[in-house]
Amino acid sequence: MDTADASARSGRVPRIAAAWHSAWTGEDPNALADLFTKDGTLIDLSVPYTSHGRAEIAEFKAITERLIPDADLEITDAFRSGDRVVIRTDYSGTLPGASKSFKVQMATVLELRHGKIAVNTDYYDRATMLRQSGLPADWRPPTQP
Repeated sequence: MDTADASARSGRVPRIAAAWHSAWTGEDPNALADLFTKDGTLIDLSVPYTSHGRAEIAEFKAITERLIPDADLEITDAFRSGDRVVIRTDYSGTLPGASKSFKVQMATVLELRHGKIAVNTDYYDRATMLRQSGLPADWRPPTQP
């Protein structure tokens, strides 16, 4: 059992945050998509990229796995207020062509509807990620990760 799951059972991390963490750090892209409403939206403001619906969300997860195979998220804090959940993580990995890995703080805001994620918005500093990786500020991912 991972730390996020254990913390969720103890009440420190909301259950949906623990499920989100497990899905992101797991290997099945559909596990993440299944947490969303049918019309759910995942927004990564730093890339920027928006996925609409479960199929696109699963594809975004699969692309992320191919692009950053060592990507990891470590929950540092999470809380829920009504239908909103905020998750703070340390996001790390190695980008293609990078001479070093990165580790940046990320905040994710989940907006829930009937217990499912309706909107997931990720916030992190892309410039810091690229600088830590040893990549230029105008770096773009390869078209076929």
